[in-house]
Amino acid sequence: MISSIHPIPFQEVHQLATMAKEIWYEYYLSIITQEQIDYMLERFYNREKLEQEWNDGVHFLFLGDVEKPCGFLSISEQAAGNFFIHKFYVKKEKRGEGIGSKAFLELIQQMSEAKEIRLQVNRKNIASINFYFKNGFKIEKWADFEIGNGYEMNDFIMLWKRL
Repeated sequence: MISSIHPIPFQEVHQLATMAKEIWYEYYLSIITQEQIDYMLERFYNREKLEQEWNDGVHFLFLGDVEKPCGFLSISEQAAGNFFIHKFYVKKEKRGEGIGSKAFLELIQQMSEAKEIRLQVNRKNIASINFYFKNGFKIEKWADFEIGNGYEMNDFIMLWKRL
């Protein structure tokens, strides 16, 4: 089986900003404002932030072909057996092809120590919420997070548990 997830070397982590910008401008304009997208991209995808996440133990993975990735995810262990997905994105032209589900399945197969995985998803992001439901996540709770500059993230916290 050809792997659908590939570790991102440290020297390439900053490239996520370019892919994130492409995906966010295409996808999130129906959910949040252009101004909030710009603010969040600058806050969460600047080189220093990505390198700090790497140094803090966040693992970054490209999705799809290692030579031409079509998405990415990042994940970290919060406590023994408990993980958090920070980022999980697939480019528009590859959505609906099962890339995300295949990547998630491969991830949990490789992470046999994972008992629980949590993530945050915007409460208006119906397509992603349905994707997570399809892959075994349940809504654990909802939460609002102030992120500065007058913006909030209005999210569901979703939970996947190993059976």
